[in-house]
Amino acid sequence: MSAIDLERFRREGYLILRVLSDAELARCLAAADGLMSRERFAQPVFHYVSFINPQTAEPTLQELLHHPVLLDTVGQILGTPLVIDNAAFLGAAVGVRYRQGWHRDVLQVPEEQIGDFMFSPAWRHNNVQLNLALTHDRAFWAVPGSHVRPNSPAEQAVFGGTKHQSPVDRDMPGARCIELAPGEAVFYNNNLIHRGYCDFTERRRTCHIGYHCTRRPPTWHFYSHSPDQFTPDYLATLSPRVRGMIEERLKRQREWPDVKASYRSGLVPDA
Repeated sequence: MSAIDLERFRREGYLILRVLSDAELARCLAAADGLMSRERFAQPVFHYVSFINPQTAEPTLQELLHHPVLLDTVGQILGTPLVIDNAAFLGAAVGVRYRQGWHRDVLQVPEEQIGDFMFSPAWRHNNVQLNLALTHDRAFWAVPGSHVRPNSPAEQAVFGGTKHQSPVDRDMPGARCIELAPGEAVFYNNNLIHRGYCDFTERRRTCHIGYHCTRRPPTWHFYSHSPDQFTPDYLATLSPRVRGMIEERLKRQREWPDVKASYRSGLVPDA
């Protein structure tokens, strides 16, 4: 694999790379359309669907978890070994309106533990999120460079009195839409100020995946799946590679069962 532009990632907080070949894209898109054709997803709303949980598992999308471009890119950013944080499919039909407030991904962290030092070049944020588009995606918005500085007065005015999430439909200064072509992924530091926001004029088919490195404690995205969902009978149905990745995740969850504890352990940034 080729070296990524780490300096740009550290400066702007995100990178866009082509990940899927045409053949991989066609196979994943067919699987995603099949997932969205299930009766439980018939309602025309925005769907956030785990593709590793037993009730909504999708084997073809699960293969993306060990795609070499994803693992190599995140490994260059965070180091290795990597552990899965979250694995979800984002689906929407034409005409669906999707609205999130602006936020950094610290929503489960008590506000008194969210300090400005967490948004600085010295803070080693142990998470990379990515959105991998299977169709054109214009739903992800972010403020480039905001991951390494506290909120400006204008940004804090948008957030109001909270450190968690702004009201919906507020304009954020400096924000831009991170548009993706089919087969492209945006890899991002989720301490960026960002949101999902779109009126869909074509169907959305996007995979949302996150990883952290075992060299440091996990962030709150690690707690997006309950370990009780992954029974031995279910694990036996997975491919050997995916099963191994889930088992590593379960091992990590036993080490760090509480998001509050993992954040407290990381409150002193690496120099």
